[in-house]
Amino acid sequence: MKRIFIKSSIIFMMFLSCAGLFAQQKFALVIGNGTYTKQPWTNLRNAMNDAADMKTALEKLGFKVDYITNGNLDKMQMAVINLKQKLKTSTNSYGFFYYAGHGAQNKEGHNYLIPVDAETPSLNLLPQRALPVQFVLDELEEAKNELNMIVLDACRDVPALERGTSRGLSVMGQIPRGSIVMYATAANKTASDGTGRNGLFTSHLLNNLNTAGLTVDEVFKRTGSDVAKASGGDQYPEIRLMYFETAYLGSKPQAAVTTLTPQQETAIEYCQKGIAAYGYENNIDKAIEYLTQSIKIIDQTNPYYIYAYIYRGRAYMEKGLFTQARADTNKALQIDPYQQSANDLDAELKKKGY
Repeated sequence: MKRIFIKSSIIFMMFLSCAGLFAQQKFALVIGNGTYTKQPWTNLRNAMNDAADMKTALEKLGFKVDYITNGNLDKMQMAVINLKQKLKTSTNSYGFFYYAGHGAQNKEGHNYLIPVDAETPSLNLLPQRALPVQFVLDELEEAKNELNMIVLDACRDVPALERGTSRGLSVMGQIPRGSIVMYATAANKTASDGTGRNGLFTSHLLNNLNTAGLTVDEVFKRTGSDVAKASGGDQYPEIRLMYFETAYLGSKPQAAVTTLTPQQETAIEYCQKGIAAYGYENNIDKAIEYLTQSIKIIDQTNPYYIYAYIYRGRAYMEKGLFTQARADTNKALQIDPYQQSANDLDAELKKKGY
């Protein structure tokens, strides 16, 4: 009974992968901390306005947004973990983390986001009483989704906690694969809280998020350029990028809209039939036949579509044809060595000595 349940779960996930290959899931966490209760942290006039407007903008772009205002450490930590869990449901998902509020770095240059009730008379207390930016990066990396964007408008009028320490955040050089991290201003600098409803950085970010047809990197690059120009060079945002694909947060320009060709639609249909034959009809031979037809079309239209290789490899393994299963697994890993389903199949074959 246990084996049947495990196999059914695998089949269900396979079906979702083929049927939803082009579905884009988008999840966001927006935090605005503005009303601080402990020294030396002062209230911020626009942080919660910025967070509220970011929530609205991201929802218009199709993001499902979790929203926190004046969060304590526990709420902030759990919200990040919840975002990770949502992103884990699809390798094709986009994550967006936005924080407006106070931020600081300790003597080692590690960055922290400050809860509204954090009492930090010493830099040494930051690891216990504030949210490490590295924690956010590590949690989102564990989701293994396609793209995560981390935006930190966290350098406004930051007090130096101790003599000789730097104000603002440091800019980290190493970030996870599939990530874009943007800071409202350069390392060890402070950002303007703005003269209107929004801070200087977020006002320009909102403008670019609302501009149709921009790729993700164009949104952030234009924002940086706009902020630098508006501040006369006094505020210069920084970006760290470990994502090199073309992605859109909103609508694509007309010329960039991708539609499925008849061959791709047929390939997906064969993939679904193969999974159904394998999982629900218990007809392994028919599953291999359908998946082979899918692969023949895929090779002609989209060589990066690896799902049929993975699923035919699993069917071969079920039939005891381990050499063929290994060949398909190797093909899938060659296309994308980070694909989780391919790595799972690889591990199972290695246990069997293949």
